[in-house]
Amino acid sequence: MVGGSIYLGINFTLGLLLGFMSDFPVTEALIIAGITTISSSAIVAKVLVDLKRTANPETEMILGIIMFEDVFLAVYISILSGFVLSDSSSVGGVIVSALIALGYMLVVIIVGRKLVPLLNKLLNIRNNELFGLVIFGSLFLVAGFSETIHVAEAIGALLADWFLQKQLTRIESSI
Repeated sequence: MVGGSIYLGINFTLGLLLGFMSDFPVTEALIIAGITTISSSAIVAKVLVDLKRTANPETEMILGIIMFEDVFLAVYISILSGFVLSDSSSVGGVIVSALIALGYMLVVIIVGRKLVPLLNKLLNIRNNELFGLVIFGSLFLVAGFSETIHVAEAIGALLADWFLQKQLTRIESSI
């Protein structure tokens, strides 16, 4: 938590300063701050594995920071979507829109934790091509529903991808 907070605080502040120094409006400055704050968890994990550094003591802290960063990303996208996607110009309207996005995230997380193991048992897909189609279909379904309720489709796709990656890891470990 401490390392992740420091990492995010430094990068977010520098991104926000960059946005404001470039004379961007607040919304665009917040988007730039988000871009400079987030790194790719998959790339960091791949580099750790490729360089054979997974057994090093600092790896646990690095993985903790990128996990903290992923949680921050989901919350930040929901709040930012309140600014960008809401038709309201009032603070209350933006807050309501952000709360809808956060509530949607919680529902997807709760349903996903219960539904994914059940789907794995029901479908029991052995064919790689069919499994790929199910994954892409699930991503599009969740992203489309997100867009329908005026939540950024990236939030839905991010959460669906997170659950599907967990399923892929379980399937790969069983093979």
